[in-house]
Amino acid sequence: MAFDSKAAGSIVTKEIESRLKQIPEHFFEVFLEIREPVEDEIPEILIKYPNDFSDDSLKNVTNFAYPCKIPSDEQSEHFAFVILDTTGTLFRFGYCRRSNRESTCLCIISFYPWFETFYKILNDLSHIINSKSTADMEQLLSSLYNYKLMSIEEFYKNEGKELIEINTLSKNYTYTRPDPRKLPSILTS
Repeated sequence: MAFDSKAAGSIVTKEIESRLKQIPEHFFEVFLEIREPVEDEIPEILIKYPNDFSDDSLKNVTNFAYPCKIPSDEQSEHFAFVILDTTGTLFRFGYCRRSNRESTCLCIISFYPWFETFYKILNDLSHIINSKSTADMEQLLSSLYNYKLMSIEEFYKNEGKELIEINTLSKNYTYTRPDPRKLPSILTS
């Protein structure tokens, strides 16, 4: 009996789809900048957007950002993790960009499994934070948080293409919505 990888892939995809929130209220749940712990301290949340976000999972997010002592080097790294809701049925994805140069980790939690899109957003946020442009950071975060995506029907009518365009005071940012009919991709550069 031959193994049917296409059928197996379809089963896995349907299982994952069943664990995704179909219409999230916001583009992302929360953005965090987490300070690397010193000695035996716990990692500290420096920035949280939106400010009123409260969830027990934030304790876990800081542990994912800094699970252990990180060696000092100039490298930035991206990584992701999955958080289950309290019922253990819905996935939320954590996307992180850690830079030892700044001794912080930027993290976005979202219901969308869009690795490359969120890594690009984290890179842009890192540049904004390093340029000390609080107004641009708040404008980008607010615009993304409240961004309303096309319905899936509109998205498919538009040939599976949607550009997410955000304008801040100093720059315009463009992100691409991935096509859910294709396998997710990880950062290409």
